[in-house]
Amino acid sequence: KDIHKINFHPATPKYPGRDTSHFACYNREKEFGGTMHSISSKIDSGKIIDANKFKVKKKRPTHYAYTSIGHRSICLLLKKNINKILNSKISFKQIKWSKKLYTRKMFLKMLLIKNNTSKNTLDLLIRSFYTPNYKSLYYLKKNTKVYLKINS
Repeated sequence: KDIHKINFHPATPKYPGRDTSHFACYNREKEFGGTMHSISSKIDSGKIIDANKFKVKKKRPTHYAYTSIGHRSICLLLKKNINKILNSKISFKQIKWSKKLYTRKMFLKMLLIKNNTSKNTLDLLIRSFYTPNYKSLYYLKKNTKVYLKINS
């Protein structure tokens, strides 16, 4: 039997890499989902076995809404495809990954609030990248990072 190493990626093929729910939120994606693919030597580049998408229903979602959709999506992909996996009946779809790979470096770059950031962009940055339990969004004051702390 042909054995495949499979990954369940909690984002659509449009978002390979890591921290993708943050970028999908920042890009105001109307749909988000998950991808089931074979593992290859490069991150999130293996042949796609299955993928799904769901509408983002909230009007002003945070990255947590996208994360939730991504996690729910990969659970559904596993349920849908478990028999194919167990019986080695895997086939590949003609879906391609985006060429843009989201990296940790890209994520960390997004955490800096620039001096000329508009109110709307700041709101979007907060919804997309702010995480209350971690040092996340910051601005520079005399070359020192000052982290945002939002009280709810």
